[in-house]
Amino acid sequence: MPPPPSPSPATCIQCGGDVPRLYRQYSPTVLKETRCAHCHRVADKYIEYDPVLVLLDLVLLNRQAIRHILYNTAFRHYWKLCVVMVLIEGYVTYCGVQEAHDGDPWHGLAAPLDAPQLDGERQFYVICVESLVAAAAFLAVTAVGCRALGRRVPLRRLAKALVLGSFAVFLWVPALVWTLQDGGPARRWLDAAFIGGYTFLGLTQTVSVLCSAPRPAAALVAALGLGAKAAARNAL
Repeated sequence: MPPPPSPSPATCIQCGGDVPRLYRQYSPTVLKETRCAHCHRVADKYIEYDPVLVLLDLVLLNRQAIRHILYNTAFRHYWKLCVVMVLIEGYVTYCGVQEAHDGDPWHGLAAPLDAPQLDGERQFYVICVESLVAAAAFLAVTAVGCRALGRRVPLRRLAKALVLGSFAVFLWVPALVWTLQDGGPARRWLDAAFIGGYTFLGLTQTVSVLCSAPRPAAALVAALGLGAKAAARNAL
């Protein structure tokens, strides 16, 4: 598989320094990876990796994988992932509202299509809009936090970074499925704590990479962003 086109200038995934290009291609089957002039290591080893391996390193919150995706790939479909994340968060909130309304834990998830529980379809769309507004508040506060760290980040790149840092939201899909089979308040609190903690760690690592900031400062920005998101959701 041929490597992706090299951005110019590109970014070293090891130290974050600029490099003129990621590789030199001498023939269709021969290329030489560029070494960074700052750290003297290969600028981006992922250009010859299978995307699945990059994804695995992203799951492990690897800083090099985050830099590779943010700076050395196009990552054009981040907005589609953002829409899916908003829908997932909206559905999780909707299930919680249904549980509180019905007094029967997650009963609405297994209801037939003509059941009274599904009369609140419009409520689901309203909750999704609220999730979108909360995501906008999250983006705005995080942008302010990045500027406070001395880095003005382009809005599109910041949105890409927040999508990468929040990918743990997709864990709600199996969590909801497993809750149908073996639910209970303790299980749901455990799922929420794990996903929330993993999301916080992912955002901390991503903000740290994006702003070249120490992890404690990045953790503060991530916490403020998540707090603004929760406050916006509760205020609506």
